[in-house]
This record gives sequence, C-alpha cells and structure tokens, in this order.
Amino acid sequence: MCSRRTSPNEEINWGTLAAAATLITLPVLLVALLGQRHIVTGLTFGAVKQ
Repeated sequence: MCSRRTSPNEEINWGTLAAAATLITLPVLLVALLGQRHIVTGLTFGAVKQ
C-alpha cells in the first residue's frame, strides 16, 4: 500500500512496483519449496496412529 496519496498528475511506477513485489515473493516461495518435504513428512508422521 502506498503511504501517500498520488495526485491525478502523478503516474504509478509499475516497473518498480512489480520489482518490489517479486523481491518480496521470491524468498517466501523459496522457503516454501525447500521446506515442502519437511512439512509433508511432519504432517504424515503426525497423522499415523501407532
């Protein structure tokens, strides 16, 4: 979200906005992909009744 209001004369810099969104999304996506095996193992281990 923008912290300041834009006037009708100002343009939104979509390239910078897209770059920032990518930089924010990539680490979250990488952690999720790398930790997926551990998450699935933990869920299946907890679901098995012994």
